Order: sequence, then structure tokens, then C-alpha cells
Amino acid sequence: MVSLTQSLLEKLQTLPTDKQQEILDFAEFLCQRFQQSKETQSSSKPDPIWDLGSEPIKFGINDAAENHDSYIYTSD
Repeated sequence: MVSLTQSLLEKLQTLPTDKQQEILDFAEFLCQRFQQSKETQSSSKPDPIWDLGSEPIKFGINDAAENHDSYIYTSD
């Protein structure tokens, strides 16, 4: 079975140099975007809606659907 890397290299070698450069540019773009995505995920704050829990009614919050902002954005 041929690996993905081997398949890519075989295809790449059949292309002219200018097309190989385009693929390299695109791969660099993808790497940058992936890195930015990882950084964004690790630095983003969780959505405060999750503090209400999965079943707010069990915790006595009967109006969470209508008044969710009052539960999320009130200061303690």
C-alpha cells in the first residue's frame, strides 16, 4: 500500500517547477492557517452560556431561554 506522502511526492514530481512552487506556497498557507487556528483555540475563553449547565431547570433556572443574558452577564 502506498502512503499518502509517497503519493503526494509522486504526483509532485510529475509537475513542472512553477506548479511545484504553487503547491509549496499553498502548503505554507495551510500551515500558517493551522497554526493560527491552534493559537486561537488555546487562547479563546469558553462561552459563558456553559455556566448555566446542560439542564438549567434542575438548578431552579426556569427562565434561562428568555433571560439568559441576566444569568450570564451579571456581576457577582
